[in-house]
Amino acid sequence: MTSPIMRPPDQAAFVVELDKFSGPLDLLLHLIREDEVDITDLPIAKIADQFLAVISELGLNQAADYLEMAARLLRIKAQMLLPRRLGDDEWEDPRAELVRRLLEYQQIRELVDWLGRAAEVRAERFGRGYEAPPPDAPPAPLQIDLNDLLAAAERVIALIPEPMLHRVVPRPLDVEGATARIRALLAERETFGWTDVAGPQATLVDVLSAFVALLELAKRSELTLSQPAPFGPMVIRRESAPPPLAKLFEAALFAASRPLTLEELASLEPEAGEAAVREAIAELRAAYGDEHGVELVEIAEGWQFLTRREYAETIEHAQFALRPRRLSPAALETLAIIAYRQPVGRLEVDEIRGVDSGAVMDKLVERGLIEVVTRGEGLGRPLLYGTTPPFLEILGLKDLEELPRLEELSVALRRPTPVDEPE
Repeated sequence: MTSPIMRPPDQAAFVVELDKFSGPLDLLLHLIREDEVDITDLPIAKIADQFLAVISELGLNQAADYLEMAARLLRIKAQMLLPRRLGDDEWEDPRAELVRRLLEYQQIRELVDWLGRAAEVRAERFGRGYEAPPPDAPPAPLQIDLNDLLAAAERVIALIPEPMLHRVVPRPLDVEGATARIRALLAERETFGWTDVAGPQATLVDVLSAFVALLELAKRSELTLSQPAPFGPMVIRRESAPPPLAKLFEAALFAASRPLTLEELASLEPEAGEAAVREAIAELRAAYGDEHGVELVEIAEGWQFLTRREYAETIEHAQFALRPRRLSPAALETLAIIAYRQPVGRLEVDEIRGVDSGAVMDKLVERGLIEVVTRGEGLGRPLLYGTTPPFLEILGLKDLEELPRLEELSVALRRPTPVDEPE
């Protein structure tokens, strides 16, 4: 949205760049806000004059939608000038339809602001991406004759060293005994040190046995090993491993570059019931708490590992990941209409926006944010569109129920003041 530049009284009231607006309704709302007038009681003559002054320098092809609105304003202006017979109770204010469209469009603009903020917040959290490696170039054809092959074999044979025999003396490591001692300590205490495992006067065999046992138990997620400072004491901490189902889901969610639904996760283990699947998800969410840089988020009717918002700027600055492309105001307007009116046809979108939306809808279909869901019953059976899971993903929403309810918007809550009838 651009700010108007005030000019002398003998010139037009505003200088407006129309490419900053989504259409004639957006421009009308801008002019109404600048004059601070009640949208339900428009000074139609003044608004029409300002609107005509703004579009006077545009070419016909560029201003087609704006000229249509200008003609509508002039018609309303003329109707307001016509005399009205006394006692005519059936008189209808010619501004009523325009006011209805402006209120509806103003509601859409408020939804656009909400969707824009949601998309900005979602853009600060990165999911795991995947880029396929480039295919390897085919090897060059091998051209060799028999003599070259025999000569190469002779050179290889000549390089083979004489065999050397080594005697390996086995050392009897007691890994099983060390494992039993460590598990006994884990059952008694939550944390302990290296000397508790190996003992104060450990032999080389004791040290090796305990070290191998610790590594094996850490591999099985029965404990964690940490060393707070270089050459400092080792801290061994008991860790309750997540159940096998949670580990399976963790691997699948890490490998996936998009949210996975509960049905897709359940298909990994058909024997598990819905309760077990939800319990495994809850275990994973608890495991990835505030101490981790990633979290498990419910998004787009599924689940996905995402980075935390506080690391977004650092990750983007390092160019490890890129934010998704921003949606234009026209695209957000179209998405807001489709999200709340789906299934909806293109003509209804055009009517609400007051401008041709064909190119915008084609781009949204190309990006996978909307799709054809059915056909209408009217003439020609027009295509009807609806939103897709990527639409929820780009906004960071679990489902469509998280969108604001229309009655919660300020436009919907504001009761229109009654239009004064002319005397």
